[in-house]
Amino acid sequence: MRTLEEVQATLQIAKVKEEDLQPVTYCLSFGDNVSSGDYCLMELDDTLCKHIEAGKSLIIRGDKDEHAVLCSEDKTYDLKIADTSNLLLFVPGCKTPDQLPDIPASPQLMHAQIWGFSNCYWELRKQRPRIKKLKKLLMENPYDGPAVGMQEEEVPGPKYTMDDLLERIQASREEIEAHLQTVHACEIDGFWRILDFDYEMKLLGHVTQLIDSESWSFSKVPLSICLEELGSLEPKAMIEHCLNCYGRRYNNEDGQVMYALDEDKVCRATAQLLLQNAVKFNLSEFQEVWQQSVPEGMSARLDQLRGLALLDRSSKPETISLLRVEDLPEDTLERFNSLFSLREKWTQDDIEPYIHSQFKCYLEDGSQNHPDAQPSSVPGSSRIGLQTSSGKALYTYIQTVQNPSKFFLRHLVNISYQNCCRTVPTKPGFWRILDFDYEMKLLGHVTQLIDSESWSFSKVPLSVCLEELGSLEPNAMIEHCLNCYGRRYNNEDGQVMYALDEDKVCRATAQLLLQNAVKFNLSEFQEVWQQSVPEGMSARLDQLRITLYHSEALSLSVLLKMAVKIILMLSLHLCLAHLELDYRPPVKKPCTALSLSVLLKMAVKIILMLSLHLCLAHLELDYRPPAKKPCTRQCNWNQKENFLKKHLPENLPETFDIKVFKMIAFLLLMAFVLPQSHSADTNSKPCMPARHNNAHNVFLKRHIPDDVPRTWDNNAWETFLRKIKTCDRPTQSFFRASEKQRVENVCTKAGGKTLSGNLCISKEKFSFVTVRVNVNEGACGIRNINNETKHIILACEQIGDVCQPVHFEGNPQSTAPSNNQLDCGSKGSSGTKTTVITVFTFLLPLIAMVYIL
Repeated sequence: MRTLEEVQATLQIAKVKEEDLQPVTYCLSFGDNVSSGDYCLMELDDTLCKHIEAGKSLIIRGDKDEHAVLCSEDKTYDLKIADTSNLLLFVPGCKTPDQLPDIPASPQLMHAQIWGFSNCYWELRKQRPRIKKLKKLLMENPYDGPAVGMQEEEVPGPKYTMDDLLERIQASREEIEAHLQTVHACEIDGFWRILDFDYEMKLLGHVTQLIDSESWSFSKVPLSICLEELGSLEPKAMIEHCLNCYGRRYNNEDGQVMYALDEDKVCRATAQLLLQNAVKFNLSEFQEVWQQSVPEGMSARLDQLRGLALLDRSSKPETISLLRVEDLPEDTLERFNSLFSLREKWTQDDIEPYIHSQFKCYLEDGSQNHPDAQPSSVPGSSRIGLQTSSGKALYTYIQTVQNPSKFFLRHLVNISYQNCCRTVPTKPGFWRILDFDYEMKLLGHVTQLIDSESWSFSKVPLSVCLEELGSLEPNAMIEHCLNCYGRRYNNEDGQVMYALDEDKVCRATAQLLLQNAVKFNLSEFQEVWQQSVPEGMSARLDQLRITLYHSEALSLSVLLKMAVKIILMLSLHLCLAHLELDYRPPVKKPCTALSLSVLLKMAVKIILMLSLHLCLAHLELDYRPPAKKPCTRQCNWNQKENFLKKHLPENLPETFDIKVFKMIAFLLLMAFVLPQSHSADTNSKPCMPARHNNAHNVFLKRHIPDDVPRTWDNNAWETFLRKIKTCDRPTQSFFRASEKQRVENVCTKAGGKTLSGNLCISKEKFSFVTVRVNVNEGACGIRNINNETKHIILACEQIGDVCQPVHFEGNPQSTAPSNNQLDCGSKGSSGTKTTVITVFTFLLPLIAMVYIL
């Protein structure tokens, strides 16, 4: 323990005057067994400090696989560890000068023990509650009404009390209670339950029918009469809960409890009921059906569907589909990826309801407390910070770039030529993109100054540029232009310099020349371009990648390789046609998505391009044909040998020319024979004899298996697909076992009409489930599950004496049958296939190949 005299001696050695310090000196010493792991420090704002001082608690929540959050009664904070270069000491009893009761005039020494130390602390940042998990938990066991008659009391499933939810959900109590109200959950027997949507609509239907029968106003619905009239149909607690969900409670002048139904909520729920079983809906037809479905006296409007449905104005006819904001991922990056996978371009009105919750505080007040904000400046963006920003800038960026990211304002500099900047320093927060003509004007000022001062393009002093050009343009714009077209560095004297990028300057000059011309003669353009760029810079075509469309002919060797691949893939298709009717090659294998018709078209194109190459060999050695122009010049036979020597190996035999023409003849032969072979092997009409007798069983196994799940739970469907071993099929459609007879009837006169080839389309609409699988992930991950209602298209073939379905064909255009089409299986729609042509068409190419080889 030090004495006062030792402290004073130390001050004298350090040349510190005693009168400059407080008279009270603390002498610190380490206690026994002190370590850095005994205590944790947490940085609190004023709100949390008052919360703690009031004796209230803070709770850390999160499962093992989740990032921990800190929750108060009404807010959620993200927890992150922040390091500090200073060592932080825990010294209980150590007081500041303000806390000392009476500061003595004479020097005084006080002793205090260090209980712990740390070089880091917990940093808190307010964030959105991670609330999506709440609905997922409650949907494991939705409430669909009380047991009726001999029905079992209740389907077994997990139930959650408020305490259970507080343990599982990363949100404060108030935030959880608010979201429970949003999802229309209610407390039943101490457990929070979410109502099955069909049951919820059943309750709402009872209420609206009673209002209609009693001729009540929607704004004056008496609670007591509703409970009295509807109590025999449903529990009174459920009737009152329905009124709370879709109405506003108040007391009238007589003190009677009344409800005013919310027109928007009722219409919105009705729309969801209509849309939930349809992939897409014709917009005009939907609006008509929707208006007929809502209670009389209410008006259905499209603005009521914000965050519930997505309109496609670009399709013909216009369509509408279900897209609920609560079904999107909570993570900002994942949400944007999901949205832009659905649609390439978004308008502000369309995307706003789906991102408003992500950027609520950010859009309203430009606060830095945005959950995904990073407190750093954007590199290369003319000292543009992220202090504040506006919703206008956010949407402008989305419309321009269409490339979401974790915090995409950081990437504004990637727009065009990195030309986003603040134009008005007095109004910070708005990101602006420069008009291209103005941008080129700034660049012109800079290059003219460089030329007049005879500077090197790699040594442009910032200070002189700002001094000389400041009278012409704002200094911020000059510096921004240098940031866009140059690289900033400091020279040996510490002066800020810029090295202009030749490629960027030349590229911008080319864009200025090309933007008002549809097409430009290349040689003339290169001449004008070189004259337009600053003297000392060289304009090259490789600087215009992506900006210009540049077309080159494929080499003969590449075309030959492509032709061989096409032939092999065609052969593979023909072999597969004899193996299994519904065969689909697994992902990441050759020929994954190419149909036979596509391969044939590719083969024809390859043959034409090969012929064109041989023709060009006799025209001009280095000739490159312009786009979409045929080879029309007369052949120059003297240049053929030079062309072949350039593009093919030198050690070719003398008979190579003959073999090349034989190869072309063989390819032409294959192009003629393969369609014939395929047509002979593939039934051209429904109800012709099948290629193998097991085709119908394969169809049943894939599309009408036993134990099809009756739920929308992804885990249940994943287990089911693993059981039937179809995880490698990206799109699968399933019917209930009860629909088997109806499905088979599509291949009869009573149930189907001929469509094309061996396909029949059902006369009636079917409801079936379509499951899409993420096969690229290597696992059986469910991408989405849709319940579709449309006419189905089946391939029908004769097995034994019965015409039966052997393949399910998609119907993406929702095609409907026509009365002018023949019935499936009727006379004239079926026939008998022959094998003579099949044998001939397979022998002919074999003979041709032997001849060529």
